[in-house]
Amino acid sequence: MLTKEAIKEIEQTLGYTFKSKELLTQAFTRSSYAEEERMHGGKGLSNEQLEFYGDSVLNYVVVSELAKNQAKVDKEGNVISRTEDEMSTFVSFWTDKNMLSIRMTQLRLNKYLLLSKGDQKQNVGNNKGAKEDLFEAILGAIWFDSGNNLELITKIVYDKLGLSFDDVCFNKKDISELREMFKKENELSDDLGETFIKNINMDDDGNFTLEVEDGNKSFALNFNPKSNSSAKNISVSDYALKYLDDNEILAQKKRIDPTVVTEANAVQKLIQLFQLSIIKVKPEQDEKFDYDRGVWRGRVTLGDGSVFVSYRKTKAEARNEAALEAFKYAYDRAGNATKDGKLIEL
Repeated sequence: MLTKEAIKEIEQTLGYTFKSKELLTQAFTRSSYAEEERMHGGKGLSNEQLEFYGDSVLNYVVVSELAKNQAKVDKEGNVISRTEDEMSTFVSFWTDKNMLSIRMTQLRLNKYLLLSKGDQKQNVGNNKGAKEDLFEAILGAIWFDSGNNLELITKIVYDKLGLSFDDVCFNKKDISELREMFKKENELSDDLGETFIKNINMDDDGNFTLEVEDGNKSFALNFNPKSNSSAKNISVSDYALKYLDDNEILAQKKRIDPTVVTEANAVQKLIQLFQLSIIKVKPEQDEKFDYDRGVWRGRVTLGDGSVFVSYRKTKAEARNEAALEAFKYAYDRAGNATKDGKLIEL
């Protein structure tokens, strides 16, 4: 059973409060966990059935909104719409496994999946398939819990999936070619990991701009495949390069657990940020006795000019308190780009 804290966060993220908390729990229960539960006398219900219904509901919503936005009825009552191939491309684009996995990563809900011990060891909760299944299971659970409220389901799909009707969503050739090019030829793809091309635009000169998503971030890639499609000649925007630096920093940050950093080890952890290149400039530290106040002053200066000062009775206390505040500041900001796309260089 999900904890009360988990249920609360899930419902806040979804913007929907479940009448049946048991149904919500079922949506997050993998079959492996259900089997273990069954062996101990439990009901052993998994999210597999909910996945089926959620998949069908998702397809219905996407097709329904496609009809509303793209189909027109002429004076004779004939339906005028996109071609069958374009409509199929649109539906597959918005129900793609990679798409649903990325959206679930952004929502950060897969961390609440109930997994068997074996699945936990294999980190199944981060698999694309598991995250896709979870997205569909959640929709299926809401479908039943809300009494088949299509208006509510549609709103959730728009909000959580980011459903839109850009022209690129209908062009199978553009999508397949650009995805393949991005996957095979872009030398940055290995660093980016799990990516999803959200929007693609082309100007009159044949220059493409791709809006790419990777879990929690979006950035742009610009190139002209007609002039040169090799990886080394793909022109990458400044923001994309900043993002890659950012992404590497975020990976390094996982090596430090900020919740265990205290005044006692703050100096060591602050230096570790620099050693791991999480911050670019080595912090400057100094301590001085303030005769006017009769206490020690500890000071830490970071590469962006931020200064952290502490006044305490002992030299060690002043140094450690200043270092702890500096660590919190540096750790929180390193790896997070500003609005103009420039990485904060600490």
